[in-house]
Amino acid sequence: MPNDYIEFGQVLRPHGFKGEVRCELWCDDIASARRAGTVYVKSADGAYTGHPVRSLRAVPHPGKLLAIASLADVDDELKARALVGAILYARRDSLPLSGGDYFLTDTVGLPVIDALNGENYGIVREVQTVAGRNLLAVTRTGGGEALIPALPQFVARVVSGEAVYVNVIEGLLDN
Repeated sequence: MPNDYIEFGQVLRPHGFKGEVRCELWCDDIASARRAGTVYVKSADGAYTGHPVRSLRAVPHPGKLLAIASLADVDDELKARALVGAILYARRDSLPLSGGDYFLTDTVGLPVIDALNGENYGIVREVQTVAGRNLLAVTRTGGGEALIPALPQFVARVVSGEAVYVNVIEGLLDN
């Protein structure tokens, strides 16, 4: 069963002196990020501490979704500095998915199946981000690895808890 919390981004640095933080967000767009309402930081003991989001504004940057966040309980630079490097989480239920959408993290551990002929190519080991692009790192059934771009042209569909169905083109799975 998936965790109730999903990785959402990371605090990069303080922004100004009033407690705002600059973050990299790992979602599709700023509107999706705003829907979360509250971001959470996980402590060493596994507990999640919520920080209600007062405002969130996008910062233009090629290849990344950056934002300046104002959190209700972070009101000075010292509190903002304490969050630098923290992974931000959102409650899964605060980020509703539309039909056909999926969380990349939910693909890890799923078999990778050819959408046309049903051939099993292996298991998603992890999701990597290279040059701003998400790739599914697949441990091949017969040995070796493959990287599959997490794009609709290659990922036909993801059935939660079942499989990742892919469209294979020549050379995609060559070792």
